[in-house]
Amino acid sequence: MLGLGVALSKAATQAASGLRYVRDNLKLYMPFKTSHEVKFVGTGSMLFDGGSNCVTTSAETSKRNTTYCFWAKSTVTGSNYGVFGHGSTSIGSFAMNVSNKPFLSMGDGSNIRRFWDDNPAQDDGNWHHWAVYIDSSAIADSELYVDGILQAEDSINAGTPAAYTEGLTIGASKADGTEGWGGSLAQFGVWSRELTQTEIQNIMYKSYEQLSGTETQGLENYWKLDADYTDSTGNDNGTNSGSTLKSGIYGNYTPKIPRAVDNAPTARADTIGNGSASFTDDNDDYIALASETSISGDWTVSAWVKPTVVNYRAIVASSKEVQTLVGFSGTDDLIVRLEKASGISYWYINFDPGFADWSTTDWFHLAVTKVGTTITPYLNGIVGSTGTLNGSDGVLKVRAIGIMFADDTIQYKFDGNIAQLGIWSAALTQAQIQEVKEKSFGELSASDKTNLVSYWTLDEETGTDGEAGSGGVKDHVGSNHGTLA
Repeated sequence: MLGLGVALSKAATQAASGLRYVRDNLKLYMPFKTSHEVKFVGTGSMLFDGGSNCVTTSAETSKRNTTYCFWAKSTVTGSNYGVFGHGSTSIGSFAMNVSNKPFLSMGDGSNIRRFWDDNPAQDDGNWHHWAVYIDSSAIADSELYVDGILQAEDSINAGTPAAYTEGLTIGASKADGTEGWGGSLAQFGVWSRELTQTEIQNIMYKSYEQLSGTETQGLENYWKLDADYTDSTGNDNGTNSGSTLKSGIYGNYTPKIPRAVDNAPTARADTIGNGSASFTDDNDDYIALASETSISGDWTVSAWVKPTVVNYRAIVASSKEVQTLVGFSGTDDLIVRLEKASGISYWYINFDPGFADWSTTDWFHLAVTKVGTTITPYLNGIVGSTGTLNGSDGVLKVRAIGIMFADDTIQYKFDGNIAQLGIWSAALTQAQIQEVKEKSFGELSASDKTNLVSYWTLDEETGTDGEAGSGGVKDHVGSNHGTLA
């Protein structure tokens, strides 16, 4: 059955350019120059004494769907309230440790609250990244992530959240310092929407200046808290009341970006995105796209794939009228078919790109480019042998993911998983492919997106219109959304 949510993992590879990637606990992300290099998120933090220290703002005066992301290091091993609040210990207030559990209260005395399971991060004295999503209409739909991992609920008293009575206070539940937080905070961001787990994982090791693309959509406020109380978005500078600036990257004042040796026990290395589309050929699983992509010039198809079989399997392919596809045609072979400009029949190449046999157990990144009649494959960023189409006016037409329609018959049915699928109307260079393969859509730069026609992360189910819902997948570039079939 076609479904979303299988984690994508991969092995580290070294780019031909010489840039070396090491594993952090999310993905191949940070380009450390040596195994001894240390990197940090920001250049300091703010220390709150657990009394009345706080930073007040005029932001967030009305409740709305909001995600709060921040780094925190507790100095208190018992009850620890007031990481942030909106006028009371029970109004839009998040506490890191109440009865040994993280706690969100939204009820203005009416006991609307949610506890999550006890977590060592709440009081172990180390830096951890926290993301709190508040649903303005139902506390049951609120979520908590610690170090990018969704937390399990302990208990809940459901109900409709109360209206806020004050703007956002950081470091306490109220602007007067009531129920103060004990510990250090840094890189405090506020988004007026629910961030996905993928987005949270993508931003947690970034400071404000490194955010890009969809990571900045809905970003209302961002207090780095590493030099002062300035809102980096320019919307609402904070006012300090007693908290102490701890400037510098040493003295454990600043969250450190872990290297592979730092976090091997977590076994979460190399995740790109938050899942994948799973296809089973026995069920005729595929994704039908809303419209047909047609590219007559050069192009690139890029995706992470984990096929279970590779004998004539399509990654992307045509609708019923034509027979174009990019996919596998055997143990170590690649097949590309392009419709002739006349619309009758197709040009093709079926060849061995010179790699080892395609893996049927592990994830790998595959990119295929076309320049003129030359087809060039890249496996995990490494270029393979080229092939030559048997005609010069071929047109790539894509209307489906995971199958090819031909003569009203489903063919080339993919079996396995596909994620982070993109189509460009230009041939990417090897360096560009090596950049793209290490990123999910939210991390792509403006340069990466040049000539990008469509991009399906395939890690989150949406409506068939790309909005919230079920039964579809979102095209993050345009409107060519898909329907799970």
